[in-house]
Amino acid sequence: MAYLSQPTQPDTVPRRHMLLVEEDAMVAMDLAAAVEGLGYAVIGPAPTCVDAERLLDGALPDCALVTYRPGCRQALDLAALLRASGVPFAWVSAHGLGDNLPDGREPVLAKPWHPVALRLVLSALSTGRADRGAAFARPAWRNSRWVWVE
Repeated sequence: MAYLSQPTQPDTVPRRHMLLVEEDAMVAMDLAAAVEGLGYAVIGPAPTCVDAERLLDGALPDCALVTYRPGCRQALDLAALLRASGVPFAWVSAHGLGDNLPDGREPVLAKPWHPVALRLVLSALSTGRADRGAAFARPAWRNSRWVWVE
């Protein structure tokens, strides 16, 4: 007897694992749900970079989203670990796309994030084309309509 909740065929496509580091619990839950909706298995969310390193426990994710506040040394240390391990990642930041961000070419998902921007960032991370030069835009309300700005 088959139940509706059981898949009729085994899931043969392995899910990509994403490490999510976000200090704001509401943003973390929202972002985790969106990432899972796009087919990723979320590791976390971890509220701090130290918690994120504990979650990894030697296993590496396929990619990561890491929250960033200017001057956060722990975020920079985690970024160095991810870079050295070959794990593509993107910054998640409400501090803009300018000089506030650390050196590197990682893309930035600006807060408040938009689902289209999230999809672009995840696509870039999964295809190996993740760099800040791709100028991931964010939505902004201008002249009574939504537009994409860099």
